[in-house]
Amino acid sequence: HDVDVISLVRTNSDKDLALEKSGVICNQMIPLMGINSYNNPFKITFHALKFRLLNYFKSISSRKYYWSHPKIVNKIKDIIVRNNYDIVQVEYFYQASIFKLSELKNTYKVIDTHNIMYEKKKLGFEHTYKKAIPKHKSQELRKYKKDELTILQEADLLISISEQDNKTFQKILPQIKRMLMYTGQDLEYFNNYPLNTEYRRVLFYGGMGSEQNIDAFFRYWN
Repeated sequence: HDVDVISLVRTNSDKDLALEKSGVICNQMIPLMGINSYNNPFKITFHALKFRLLNYFKSISSRKYYWSHPKIVNKIKDIIVRNNYDIVQVEYFYQASIFKLSELKNTYKVIDTHNIMYEKKKLGFEHTYKKAIPKHKSQELRKYKKDELTILQEADLLISISEQDNKTFQKILPQIKRMLMYTGQDLEYFNNYPLNTEYRRVLFYGGMGSEQNIDAFFRYWN
């Protein structure tokens, strides 16, 4: 296969680095500058304020606003028209808004789901607000769930990263084909893994990302 990769970047240096390192992993790397590029502080402020208003009054999530913005979708549309792809794969449901493009009507469409995102978002809100989730955030969560389930139905294939997610997709979207690709996050595997009672001292060096990830780690650890 010839595989092209579209990647959103926010700086010219990121764009140059993506082009420099992409030769060994794909046929063509196509970096797109995000609408909130660091190269333009005015745009960062403008889009941040616009997002906050849309989030509060229309429950638009940050993922949908920045990743599915019409300017980004139109740029991707132009790339699709030029290259006539047989398969288009996206990460996360909020990038799959491009599947509604008429230019992809006869294209095989794949979503790498990563997680059941509305469940992850709900856990994040419960951790942040200690289960007293504000009304506008509850509305955002409901819309987020509705959008996710609606957009997933546009796919020909869903990629799940755990047995638990795969079973959930089978239940709620039985008509969509699924592929299970483990990423080491399958809790059933770890729950059933035999323990070694011998004492070990372990040094962990790395990043857990957000506060939500740290909370999830210790929730499972305990």
